[in-house]
Amino acid sequence: MTSLFLMLGLFFLIIIWRSGRSAAEAANLACRAICEQHKLQFLDQTVVFRRFEFKAGVLRRVFNFDYCPDGRERFRGLIWMRGDVLDYAALDQTGSRVIVTAETKPDA
Repeated sequence: MTSLFLMLGLFFLIIIWRSGRSAAEAANLACRAICEQHKLQFLDQTVVFRRFEFKAGVLRRVFNFDYCPDGRERFRGLIWMRGDVLDYAALDQTGSRVIVTAETKPDA
């Protein structure tokens, strides 16, 4: 009986890990497309998981990424993913904020 619970626990951990990797890959593609659309450099070519958010009955994964508008300064952006789908993103540059929603997201 204990081995059954151990196997089920391991199974669920693998499912959670795989869905997280899938969301990270989708976020990576979305960030790359957003940076291309806004003529920014997508630095380090990867996103970093920050946290889960559960609001209004929806689970979102929040990732951050670094980008550069001019080759000198480094800025941080945030992206919220609902599963493998871009919910919205925020790019912060010198106090001005650009918001990209699912309706305005670029075709990836």
